[in-house]
Amino acid sequence: MALTAKKVQDLTDRGFVDLFNQHKALWEAKVKEAYGYTKAFVEAAGLPVRPDDVITLLVPALELSDEFRAFLEDKRLRQKYWRVWFGELIIDEFWTELIEQEDGQ
Repeated sequence: MALTAKKVQDLTDRGFVDLFNQHKALWEAKVKEAYGYTKAFVEAAGLPVRPDDVITLLVPALELSDEFRAFLEDKRLRQKYWRVWFGELIIDEFWTELIEQEDGQ
């Protein structure tokens, strides 16, 4: 999985980028939590954390978010891929910050 230009266009067209910007602090908190938990078990295996490792834990957190659920319902977006794509967008937006935070510790 990876965020592609086409996915970004589709996310933008459906209003997900606006949703991201409206609740940026919420998404940041969720991705940091998913990253931290992922880091604990991936690094224990002696491997670096990758975006695709984080998405596995981020998506369930998004699915339980009232803001995200209301958005999907309002837009009638029932396909599961929107959850993953939005998660990829969040990870992409914060990845550099997540990595730099690790380097600073």
